[in-house]
Amino acid sequence: MSTLTGSPAAASGPQSPHPVSNVRSDGMSRRELLGHKLRSRIGRLTGWEFWPAWAVYAPLLPWLAWYALRSGHPLAATAINPAIPLGGLVGESKSQILALFPPDSVLHYALIAPGTPAQRLDAFHEFLRHTPEPYPVILKPDVGERGTAVRLISDAGAAARYFHDQTGPVIIQRYHPGPCEVGVFYIRLPGEASGRIFSVTAKRFPIVIGDGHSTLAELIWRHPRLRLQARTFLNRLGAGADTIPASGQPTRQAQSETVS
Repeated sequence: MSTLTGSPAAASGPQSPHPVSNVRSDGMSRRELLGHKLRSRIGRLTGWEFWPAWAVYAPLLPWLAWYALRSGHPLAATAINPAIPLGGLVGESKSQILALFPPDSVLHYALIAPGTPAQRLDAFHEFLRHTPEPYPVILKPDVGERGTAVRLISDAGAAARYFHDQTGPVIIQRYHPGPCEVGVFYIRLPGEASGRIFSVTAKRFPIVIGDGHSTLAELIWRHPRLRLQARTFLNRLGAGADTIPASGQPTRQAQSETVS
């Protein structure tokens, strides 16, 4: 996992910034901050995973057009996952996909339908009543891409705010802290009795390790990887960006990683 540390220790799972060091931060100089911002901008320009979705997927359009022409069908590329509408190319329902798995192989979840915020909050509490450990839980849109609007919810107030902002169908699911998460790419060609695992992708969560005198904002800007998403992390933290984690204290900056 990605770490920045004044200590070699690393940890996984969601971590809070407590305990907090009593040592005050001396602050980051303007020159140092500008240098990190410049490196961040260069890194985002050269790292395709930080490009807008249209820039990443546009080069695929000629290939898809050629494949459709060769096969004689404009939607030939959507045949790759026959159990998922449009092959999972776009707009697929997460709850419909989860329903294809045996129940004991999926963390407990429920679909919360559109409705008033109060109605959806009632459904939220009904789910919690049947969950051994109510909090935290994950809320995420039933249809969404690239980790958009995935939130770790720790209280009813956060859930109410989420339902106010997200009006479409939402999945509520038990949270699993890890420490490991992987994406498995499985392939089975038509006519084959069994397939094969083509690749396994380890998902590394963004974590900083306190040194006892730097704020979370300073730790993020100094991290060669996390500074590429500094604005996202700092917006989430708000005033918490000024928190000073104790030496060796891990703090995770996101609850999900996506693979595009």
